[in-house]
Amino acid sequence: MRATRFWRRRKVISVWLAAVVVALVTTLAGCNEDDIERVLGEMSAQSVESSYRVVRDPLLNAWINNIGQTEVAYCTRQHIPYEFKILDTDLVNAFAAPYGHIYVTTGLLEFAEDEDEIWGVVGHEIGHVVNRDAIKSVKEGFLFNLGVMILSRKSRTLGNVAGIGLGLLSLRHSRKDEYAADDWGTRLAYLAGHNPAGDVMFFDRLFKKLERGHRPCTLEVMFATHPPTERRIRRQYNRPELLAEDPNILLHIARGQMKQGRYAKALGYLHKAADLAPRSPVVLAALGEALAARGQWDKAAEKYRDALAAMPHDRYIQHRLAAVADNHPPTVMAVTAAEQAQARAALNEMELLLTRAGTARVQVQGAVQRVKTQSETVADTARNVMQSLLDLGGQSVELTPSAQEALLAINAAVSKASDPVFTLERLGPLLDDTATELQSLASEGIAVLQAASEGNGQAGEVAIARRSLREVEAALDELAEAADAAVDAAPDAERAQRLARDAVVVAEQLMAASRKLAREQHELRAAQSRVKQAEEESDDALRALRRSISYRQHRIMMAEMELSSIISRVHTATEATQRAAEAAWNRVREARRTALTARTRVLVARLNLMAIGKPPSIEQAINQLVAYFTMSTPDQVAAVRSKGLGVGDTAAVMAASKSVGVDPLDLAGASNTDVHDSIVGRILRVDRNLLGPRVMLKFLATALAEEVKQPTQ
Repeated sequence: MRATRFWRRRKVISVWLAAVVVALVTTLAGCNEDDIERVLGEMSAQSVESSYRVVRDPLLNAWINNIGQTEVAYCTRQHIPYEFKILDTDLVNAFAAPYGHIYVTTGLLEFAEDEDEIWGVVGHEIGHVVNRDAIKSVKEGFLFNLGVMILSRKSRTLGNVAGIGLGLLSLRHSRKDEYAADDWGTRLAYLAGHNPAGDVMFFDRLFKKLERGHRPCTLEVMFATHPPTERRIRRQYNRPELLAEDPNILLHIARGQMKQGRYAKALGYLHKAADLAPRSPVVLAALGEALAARGQWDKAAEKYRDALAAMPHDRYIQHRLAAVADNHPPTVMAVTAAEQAQARAALNEMELLLTRAGTARVQVQGAVQRVKTQSETVADTARNVMQSLLDLGGQSVELTPSAQEALLAINAAVSKASDPVFTLERLGPLLDDTATELQSLASEGIAVLQAASEGNGQAGEVAIARRSLREVEAALDELAEAADAAVDAAPDAERAQRLARDAVVVAEQLMAASRKLAREQHELRAAQSRVKQAEEESDDALRALRRSISYRQHRIMMAEMELSSIISRVHTATEATQRAAEAAWNRVREARRTALTARTRVLVARLNLMAIGKPPSIEQAINQLVAYFTMSTPDQVAAVRSKGLGVGDTAAVMAASKSVGVDPLDLAGASNTDVHDSIVGRILRVDRNLLGPRVMLKFLATALAEEVKQPTQ
C-alpha cells in the first residue's frame, strides 16, 4: 500500500517544481500558445535527455521513427514537428512532452511482447500531443509561466531546468484525456494497418500483473502515469475496430498484417471477414494471397476461383490463380548419413548440457531470491527517500535562484540513485525466466538431434541445432556471471540510497532556512512600508523603526549566510550521491548487460529451433517476417540463410548489420559449417550492447510462433 501511495503521488513532483519557482508569475497577454508549448517542449526534452541516456542504435531509431511518423500521417495535428526517441532506463513508461516530443523507454520495450503493442502505445502518446494534454496539465503551473517569460525575454536562457522534464514524465492526465488518448492509440494503429488492440493488450497485461500484486518500481511508473483500469480496457474493446463486426475493417487489418509477413494472423482476420461476407471477391482474393504465401496453393487456388466466380473478368485474380497453379512443392533434402552420425555423436554431450541447465536453474533461482531480498530492502529505502522529497514539494516556499538550483540537483541525484534499484528489480525475473527457458531449449535441441540420429528431418538442421545448443551453453555461463554480479551490486545500490537519504535531509534543512529567510524578508518589507507613516510621528518612533530595520537587515544577512552554508552542504551531499549512484549503476549495468546477452542467445536459439522441421512451403512467409523485423528485404534474408544459418542466426545478423552498419554477409562469414561458431559471439565483437537485435528478435519470435503454429495443410 505504501508503494502504491508513493507512485500515485508522483504527480506531486509538478507541485514541487512549482514551489521551486513560485515567484515566477506573469501575464499571458500577447503569447501564442503554440509558441509557449514549443518552448516548454524544448525545456522538457533538454531536461529529460540530460537525465536519461538517449538510445543511438540506428536500427531502433529508424524503427521507432517509422512507427511514429507513419501514425502521425493519420492524426489531425500535423503542423508541428514530431520526434520519437528511446530512453535507456528500466522504468516501464512512455510519455509525450509538449510539442511532439515523444519518448519510449527500453523498459517498456522489454515489457512488451508484441510489436503491435508498441504501435498502440505510441499512438496513445500521439493522441496526448494532438489533444495538447501535456500543456493542459501544466497550464496553471510554473512551467507554463516560465515558457511565457522565456518568450517575452524576461528569462534569458533555458538553463537551470535540469530535472524539470522529470515532472512531465510523472504527470497524471485526467480520465477523460486518457480515454481520448486510448481512442487515438486504437485508431492510429488501425489506420496504419496494425492490430488495433495493441494498446489494449499492453495495458490489459500491465493491469493483470498489478492486480496479482506484481508491483516493482519499474511497472508502477507506468501504472501511475497511465492507470489501466478495467473500465478503460473494457471501453476500448467496444470500439468498432475491435468488435470484428465489419468485414471491411477486418480486411484492412489483414492486409496490414500481410505486409509484415504475418500471414497466419492475417488469415484469422480474413476468415472472420469471410464469415460476415462469404461472397466478397475482395475478401476471397485476400484469402488466396495469404494462403499462397504460406504455400497452401490448392486452398489458395480454390479461393481465387471463388473470387473469379463473383468477378469473372478481374485480371489480377486471373493472374494470381495462374501463378499458384504453376507452383510445385519444393524438393526437400533428407538428413544425410553424415549428419545422422554427427547427431549421434553430439547427443551424449548435449545430455550433459541438459543436466547442467537444470543445475544452473536451481543456482540462479537461489541467487535471484537473494537479489530479491536485497533489492526489496533497497527499494523501500528508495521509496522513503522519494516520499520525503515529494513531501517537500507540497510546501510553498520562496526560493533564491541558488536554492532552486540546489533542489533541482537533489531531484536529479535522487532519481539517478533510483536507477540501479529499478534495474535490480528487473534483473531478478529476467534471470529466472532466462534460466527456465534455457532448460527448455536444451531439451528441444536434444529432441532435434535425436530425431536426426534416427534419419528424420531435413538436411542442414543438425548443424543449426548444434549451433543453437552452443548458444545455450554460452548463455548458461553468462547467466551465472550475471547472477553473481547482481548479488554483489545490491550493497552499492543500498549505499547510494543512504546517501540520497542524507541529501534529502539537507534539502529539508534548506527548505527550513528558505522559509526563515522569506519570513525575515517579509518582516523587513513590512517595517520599510511603515517608515513613511513613522516620519509623521515622533522622532523616537522613527529611530525605533530604523533600529528595527537595521536589526531585520542583520537577521536577513545571517539567514542568507546560513542558507549559503546549507546550499554548500547540499552540493556536497548531491555530489556524493551522484558518485555513489554512478558506482552502483556501473556494477548493476554490467550484470544487466551480461544477463541481456544471455537473453539474446536464448532468442537466437529459440528462433532457430522454432523453424526446424517446418515445411519448406512457408519459407517465403518466414523470410518476409525476418525482413520486416530487421528492416531488410526477403532476398537479403534468403542470401544470408543460404550460408547454412538458422532463422535466429540470420535475424541476429540482419538486425546487427543495421545497428552497426556492417554488411550482413560479412557479419555472417564465408562459411558457417563450424557448429562451434557462435553468431552472437561474432556480433558481440562489433555490437556489445545488442539492444537493437534483441528487441527485434523478441518481436520476431512472437510473430514466428504464430506463423509456424498454424498448419499449412
